[in-house]
Amino acid sequence: MEYKINILILIFLGATWGLSFSIMKIAIENGGEPFTIAFWQALSCAIFLYTYIFFKHGKLGVRNNHYTLIILLGIFGSALPNILFYWSAEKLDAGLLAISVSFIPLVTYVFAFLLKIEMVSIKRICGVLLGAIALNLLIIPENSMPKKTDIFWILIACIAAVSYAIENLLIDLKMPKDIGPVRIACGMNLMGAMLVLPFSLVFSQKILPDFPPTLLEYSIVGLGLINAVAYSTFIFLIQRTGPVFASQTGYIVTVGGMIWGIILFNESYSLWVWTSIIVIVLGVILVSPRESRKT
Repeated sequence: MEYKINILILIFLGATWGLSFSIMKIAIENGGEPFTIAFWQALSCAIFLYTYIFFKHGKLGVRNNHYTLIILLGIFGSALPNILFYWSAEKLDAGLLAISVSFIPLVTYVFAFLLKIEMVSIKRICGVLLGAIALNLLIIPENSMPKKTDIFWILIACIAAVSYAIENLLIDLKMPKDIGPVRIACGMNLMGAMLVLPFSLVFSQKILPDFPPTLLEYSIVGLGLINAVAYSTFIFLIQRTGPVFASQTGYIVTVGGMIWGIILFNESYSLWVWTSIIVIVLGVILVSPRESRKT
């Protein structure tokens, strides 16, 4: 029963986060710039979460021993991947952007093995190798991408996936017992917004929203709401099951992102892309999760 609940949480996260790539694309197409969207998305996410915290607990409850983790999560779980994804969203279809997220489980396992969080397994090593093959299926064939320049942007998005894998492990290794997932998600997104703001100002990107709001502002608020729910649920899932199982959200996000791209943008993908997805699925199956753990 517990395993089924974990699977349902995975599906919920994948479908929700998958939608964020299409909304991200809408924000970019309506004049949004990477640093500005990253700032407002993180800030609006933090505001949604703090509103919930305020009415339930009255205060954020962050202590001195939490700040190091919040800063690291602000970098690797918010600022860096958001900037890279929004930068890539200017060039890639929503579905292609979502594909990069499917590498998170594989990268997480590699890091977890190196840090001796997970045991060595031939089956899992084969899964990681399949992930590498899947990436090559995306970037090597001549007709795999609509434009060859897309390869560069896929690789940029994959760096964001590596950043998320680091976030997974930080939560698993450093998550304090005296603070919950909603508060950590709030602190990390607030920190992410603070880290991105100087870059937005330096690069002279528009920072103040329009009034009355346009589709750009609505899409950014939508991103903030999606991430408020998804981040909190994701941190809860890591605490519940460990980083390798939780990172399989990436696979469901990929499928969800591609489906939303087809529905909202009428996107289509080459045979190489679909083959790559199948290989990724096989890789994720081999990098099988450990048993759920109670917290």
